[in-house]
Amino acid sequence: MNTATENVGTWRSSTGALSKLSTRYDKYVIYLMPSISLLIWAISLIQAKGVAIEEYGIFSVLPFTYYLAVYVLLTSMFFTIFIAKNCGEGYLMKALLFQSFLLMVFLLFTPSIIEGYARSPHSWSKYGYVDYIVRTGHISQSLTHYHNWPLPFIFSAQTVQITGIDPVTFPLIFPLILDMIIFSVIILFFFRFFKDNRIRFIGIILFFLVTWENQFHFAPQLFGFLLLLFVIYLVVFYLKKENLKMLILLGLMVIVLILTHLLTAFVACLFLGLFVLYQIFWPKPKARRKRRKKKFRLKWLVKKKFWKAYWHKVLKKRIKSLVVSRRILGLLAAIGIGGLIFWFSFAGNWVRYANWGIDLSLLPALASAYINKLYSGSDAHGNLVLIRMVFSLTIAILAIWGGKLARDKRNNRMLYIIILSAIVPIFLFYYEVEIVQRAFLFCGLPLAVLISLGLDKKKFLAIVLVFSFIAVPLHILTMYGNEKIDYTPPSQVGGAEFVFDNMPIGSVILGGNPVDRGQYVENYRRISYSEVDFFEDSGRDLYIIYCSSDEYFSLWYHENTVYIDFLKNKIAGDDYIKIFDSPDCQIYKYVG
Repeated sequence: MNTATENVGTWRSSTGALSKLSTRYDKYVIYLMPSISLLIWAISLIQAKGVAIEEYGIFSVLPFTYYLAVYVLLTSMFFTIFIAKNCGEGYLMKALLFQSFLLMVFLLFTPSIIEGYARSPHSWSKYGYVDYIVRTGHISQSLTHYHNWPLPFIFSAQTVQITGIDPVTFPLIFPLILDMIIFSVIILFFFRFFKDNRIRFIGIILFFLVTWENQFHFAPQLFGFLLLLFVIYLVVFYLKKENLKMLILLGLMVIVLILTHLLTAFVACLFLGLFVLYQIFWPKPKARRKRRKKKFRLKWLVKKKFWKAYWHKVLKKRIKSLVVSRRILGLLAAIGIGGLIFWFSFAGNWVRYANWGIDLSLLPALASAYINKLYSGSDAHGNLVLIRMVFSLTIAILAIWGGKLARDKRNNRMLYIIILSAIVPIFLFYYEVEIVQRAFLFCGLPLAVLISLGLDKKKFLAIVLVFSFIAVPLHILTMYGNEKIDYTPPSQVGGAEFVFDNMPIGSVILGGNPVDRGQYVENYRRISYSEVDFFEDSGRDLYIIYCSSDEYFSLWYHENTVYIDFLKNKIAGDDYIKIFDSPDCQIYKYVG
């Protein structure tokens, strides 16, 4: 394994015939090509502005020039990695860092720049919980269960108060800042894990291409993902004998995670628990060789004293020879177990009400539900689910292949820790069908590392390089294929402002758009369409908000128009008058 702990790998250790393509103009080419890609990317943004988002989301909007820009950038990176040699090492390093940053911008910033507003309805709803703290100065667990993990909302509220950023701009800009911090952590991880600069930067490319989950908008999950990356980093590189300072830091990180995002905290605690079991039950290489020579006899296995004999002859010796000291391991186990207990206690009645727990019997139903998504909703939705499954399976196969190629190398401890972090999401609790995407998000870094481990094999390297080019449109399609329902039209922002400025406190609302469902959540009563007749007779102010987002959602996920037809029938009568009209949002008041 070409890790930072091994003295292997140089810039030009195995470039072979490619190095003959190098010229004296290399130092100009490695900056000229990304500059050209940046110019082409800017042109693609201008072309995409104002184009209607169709069924396949941003993939249907981005012009050919966008993909040309990404391909020119990838070509520039591979040229710098494999061919350019008439430059100093520091010069090449700076060039690749610049190119890597551009790749992150091209892949993660593009939709936000094109749309001009915060992506995803979840961004607006989650900002509503920030806005509540800004206005009242406290959290409210009775108002929303999201205040059970309040740190992202408290931190965001403090940032809003200090900077004065308005509610429309903050959920757009702040995730982009977090994306840049995640980029820095990924750079740090690959630089620490690998010695060979070629593998470092190909691994960084892979991370941003294989991490296709649409979770990079304003939500607690993005905060939690960043903290999880730090936890994995600390365990892989710093959790060694007698390193109490790092253990204390790791414990604090787990506590912060529990108060940031419960799902990610659960994953982190499971990871630490598996790490403890790995240290105890997985012997060192020398011990494994001895165990292969000495096979247990069947008659010894069936004896009543088997476990006692196993303790004295195998497990006790193994614990004494742990890579991580027993004291550190015990404290680490306490952090993992205590973290899980605190996690469940802090979540309180909400978790118990949702009936969440580790229930492996739910996995068949979960798999069945995910497969059923192929047959529910629109044809485009079914196609997108299938493409995501095939893309994810391809990534997993490459990761298994890369890990297998690295299995016989030195320093297997890091390899097995990375594998542990990749399999942790298997034990996630029931989170409906979305957990499949969340699990793949948590696996993004270890999968990229596992693929990178096999890159010193020329055949595998060639396959990965080809995959990198093929993965670009697949990444855009799988990550932003839902954008038609995640996009917030400007007229819906205007509709939300009308609601906040004109509707009396205590009004009853049916429908709504992603923006008005966020702020001032305590001021209005939201109802389902089955309750409309009751509230029409109640004498309270009743409004119907009809927006394009609800219609797209019903057709995309369910191909069912019952709810939309109900709204249309209601507003078509004389009992409702239109008080606000825009292309994507209409508001009606009940006057019957």
